[in-house]
Amino acid sequence: MKRIILLIISVLVPFIMLSQKQIEYGKASFYANKFEGRTTASGEKYWHSKLTAAHRTLPFNTRVRVTNLEKNLSVIVRINDRGPFVKDRIIDLSKSAAKKLEFVKDGVCDVKIEVLESPDAGNSSTSQNVTAPIIAKPRENSSASSAPVGPSFYTINVNSEKPLGYGVQLASYKEMVNLLERVQKIQTTLKEPITVQVSSVNGEKVYRIIAGKFDNRIKAERYKEDIRDNFPGCFIFKF
Repeated sequence: MKRIILLIISVLVPFIMLSQKQIEYGKASFYANKFEGRTTASGEKYWHSKLTAAHRTLPFNTRVRVTNLEKNLSVIVRINDRGPFVKDRIIDLSKSAAKKLEFVKDGVCDVKIEVLESPDAGNSSTSQNVTAPIIAKPRENSSASSAPVGPSFYTINVNSEKPLGYGVQLASYKEMVNLLERVQKIQTTLKEPITVQVSSVNGEKVYRIIAGKFDNRIKAERYKEDIRDNFPGCFIFKF
């Protein structure tokens, strides 16, 4: 039987939970003028005119609705950067997005973030790394294909380690739902080993999927370019 190496045994409980709409509350800020044209964590250039945003954990290319709670104004933006790294702030918006929410003069505002769409491919913290997951669903009996679909079963072995060097982060999640399927699909696409990191960000679990273990950043950058077409939101991760 193929092995499934995953994070920690406690992931079994959230794995069977139903997926819920992800909502966050907190303060939003926006990019200062000096960031115009700079390269974001996703590799894209930042432009004030684009409806984009930075978030600490959501996968790149995730689309979210941000609502100014005081003025009841909303805007939909795409995540393409990491941040903000300021206490109590949960998202950095492009200047054009901040204008739509009418808080440029104030600098910050209280917002609600709703995740609308996550990419198909597919961030102070404490973390645990688990190396080389091999994810595979049990083989199904073809003669029972017309029968109602029952629960799937997995074998889980936990191997914890402290990797060094660099990898390429492919995706991150706050819920364990669909993580097994995602890693399974990634394993069929990539040859490099996969590491799943379990982190705690502001008291919430975050699960990161990282491909490769490279001894220097140059090798990791080359690998990122090789897989960018399949994982457009990927970026360099330092272990």
